[in-house]
Amino acid sequence: MSNFIKVIRKNRGWTQEELGQRVNTTSQQIGNLESGKRRLTQDWIRKLADALECHPLDITEGPPDTAEEKKRVIFDEMNGLSDTAIAELRNYIQYLKSRPGEK
Repeated sequence: MSNFIKVIRKNRGWTQEELGQRVNTTSQQIGNLESGKRRLTQDWIRKLADALECHPLDITEGPPDTAEEKKRVIFDEMNGLSDTAIAELRNYIQYLKSRPGEK
């Protein structure tokens, strides 16, 4: 399975060793995951996404690079929010859209 661990890690400016420390493993293990020599399980995807501060789909599908992909990630993040939280989020979006230079 191809993945985007290396791309995301390098975008953060981290070495394999730094990422390994963040997920409590070795740089060799990170290298094996990046190259596909080690199977990328859901558990690894979750650990890596948490450490890299990204969406789990970024690990397997790549980081969002278009406006539509960024919107998809935001929509996915909204799943499970309460009705109150969604209303607050909508109000905040309306506020952001009303600022000068936004449209």
